[in-house]
Order: sequence, then structure tokens, then C-alpha cells
Amino acid sequence: MKLLTALCLISFILFLFSCKKESTGPQDQTDTIADVVNAKMYMPLHVGNYWIYEYYYKDASGNYVSNGSIDSVFISTDTIIHNDTFFVFQETSPYLDQYYSLRDSLSYLVDPGGKKLFSAENFEDTLMTQEIEAFHIAYKMNDKDSLISIPIGTFSTYNYKGYVYDLSVSASPKFNYTFYAKNIGIIKRASFYASTFSLPEPTYIEQRLIRYHVE
Repeated sequence: MKLLTALCLISFILFLFSCKKESTGPQDQTDTIADVVNAKMYMPLHVGNYWIYEYYYKDASGNYVSNGSIDSVFISTDTIIHNDTFFVFQETSPYLDQYYSLRDSLSYLVDPGGKKLFSAENFEDTLMTQEIEAFHIAYKMNDKDSLISIPIGTFSTYNYKGYVYDLSVSASPKFNYTFYAKNIGIIKRASFYASTFSLPEPTYIEQRLIRYHVE
């Protein structure tokens, strides 16, 4: 269960969200994001911004259904670390309550340790690696301008994608996903249960954005 929680929530620990007013109704985003190179366009950083997500899991028929759980994230304050201004995020969910700090650095979103958690223009390099027990995870930007549909709309996104390798076996990687939309932040995150890594299609749990407010 410890490994399951660690791997299933790894994407949830690392990331965030954004928009100009509170929104819950259907909408479409048609603006291109190809010409945007500043990371804060994808993660608006302002005290008071918040994002609310609903959890979904795949049922026996292969359909994603809500499990009734909610995850909320908001920016509570800003702070100076190493002479740079970071924004403090507070996340509350049924699985984990935590704080973390982020800032934009040119085209990157970084934490106080310098880990790159998103890039608006680097789709070539591995941005970060992580070791969790028997698993190695390498994060890269992928799926540029891919359209992702959630209940509140369809959005053009960039995917901060985790390539998950089981170091105990020789096998192709499985994937975690974090989809960022321009001026909104993270609209969907997906991770799989570690115990299902060996299956042709692992069992995923998703967070989908249902309400947000950004300035």
C-alpha cells in the first residue's frame, strides 16, 4: 500500500493549476499556445489562486467514473528563498495534505531545489528524474498542443509526462501524465497503481479539474 500510494500520487505531489475568474461551466479553448514561452502562462502564480479536482477511476467495464473524492489546491502566500520569490501551494486531498513552493524561471517551472517541473519550450531534454523503491521515473515534455477534454471544456495542452521504469524487470516504460493548459494550469493528472505495472494496460486513477479561480 505504501508503494501504491507513493507511485499513484507522485504526479499529485509535484504539480499545480490556474484562470481569470471562477469557472465551472463548459467552455472551449481555441487559442494556440505554440507562441508562448513563459512558464507562468501555464501556471498562473498569484496569491489566492485555487484549483479543485475530482478523482476518477476505471471500472470493470473500462469506463472512468468518479469516486466522489475531491482534491483542492490554492496559493496561500509567497516567500523569498535564495533571493527568489516562490509561491506557496497548499494541497488537501483524501490521500495527502502538503505544502510546496514554485516559481517561474524563464520557460521553466521550478521548485526551491531547482527541479524542473514544466517547460513551455523544451521538448527534447529530460527535465527531472526520480527514484521510488524499484521504480525509476524520467519526466519530459510531450504531446505539444494535444486536445484534452474534461467536463468543463476542451483545452490545448502540454503534457509533463513521466516515463516509469520498473528496475527489477526488463520492460518498456509505463506513463504518468500531467496536462497543462494556457492560462489555466493543470487540467488533468493521471497515475497508475504500481501493482498493475506488469499488465498490458495498467489501472489508472485521474484528477480532473472541475472548478478554478486565477488572476
